[in-house]
Amino acid sequence: MKSKQILLYIPTVLLLAACSSAQDVGNGLADAVVRPFEPKPSGFAQLTVDDSARDGLIELTANHQTVTLSPGGRLDTGFLKKHKISHYDYVRKINVNGQTIVLESGDFQIYKQDHSILAARHATQTDAALSGRLKPDSAFSVAEIQGRATAYSELPASGQSSYRGIAFRPDSKGILEYTIDFARKQGSGSISGLSARHDAVLSPAPVRQDNGQAVISGTVHQNLSDNGSYRLQLFGSHAQELAGKASIRTNSGTEEIGLAARQSNQAVQP
Repeated sequence: MKSKQILLYIPTVLLLAACSSAQDVGNGLADAVVRPFEPKPSGFAQLTVDDSARDGLIELTANHQTVTLSPGGRLDTGFLKKHKISHYDYVRKINVNGQTIVLESGDFQIYKQDHSILAARHATQTDAALSGRLKPDSAFSVAEIQGRATAYSELPASGQSSYRGIAFRPDSKGILEYTIDFARKQGSGSISGLSARHDAVLSPAPVRQDNGQAVISGTVHQNLSDNGSYRLQLFGSHAQELAGKASIRTNSGTEEIGLAARQSNQAVQP
């Protein structure tokens, strides 16, 4: 397995802190020990594990240290680089009749911005039959999309915002470009730079309210045909960021793409 980029992004002590709590990876000790060697923490400071540990737990490993999290567990992400993908080795486990079964293992990817954070799993081995034996696989799913959500009532009444950021699959990165017309409450965009089967147009879709938060759900078009769907959520008190995923139908089945972007007056190419 390739060397984890997380080695550059997160100090070992962040994972050591997990020894005192399986639910929280604190940063007090981390600050005291690593501040001379690491930049100040910035961006969205924690990831709450939910879907990634559904019906069991997830083990995340970097720097030869492992933290175990169950649903609701929190991982300190303050020292991870913003606007970069950070990697952990991971193992998902469940308990079946008193026996621990490993469901899958692979690469856990985190992408964070100032107001939002996105996590995806690339399973390279799975045990769908619960046989106790892992088999080679390649399944990518966007598992967690979190942050300081933009309330629908916080949306600008007029004007447009352009967003630019990343579209990513297990071993490739492309560009997400998206524009929102706040007067019309409508957005549209594109994914480029991944591959012919993943590059796509994100068709115009309304900005709507979901439990008070601003979200966008639309269709994915390739070669002028409807070929999937996308969902984005706005983050920040002034809708500074987007994060979400696209699901595209291919000959191999439905494949997901992680999406994240910030207003283009701040953006750089991923």
